Amino acid sequence: MVEFTDGSNLVCDTVIFATGYRTGLPALLDSAPVLDERGRPKVDAPDADERYPGLWFFGMRPRLEGNIYARVKEARQLAGALARRRGHAGP
Repeated sequence: MVEFTDGSNLVCDTVIFATGYRTGLPALLDSAPVLDERGRPKVDAPDADERYPGLWFFGMRPRLEGNIYARVKEARQLAGALARRRGHAGP
């Protein structure tokens, strides 16, 4: 369940943070031990922290092969992981 600043809640199957290089994640996830000491996710998509299934971080790590190529590759991997989680064949 996601709780918003206005106090409302939303039950979500999946949450994906795609925030760029300056994440702002520590303010959003102050009590979740999924961030390192620099405020970056410890686990990047298509992997997820087993304590928080459905919480995914995408595009948070620099890649040598180029940003656009890397994000396309990660997007496909994440789509496959999400499909498998829902019991469907991935791309």
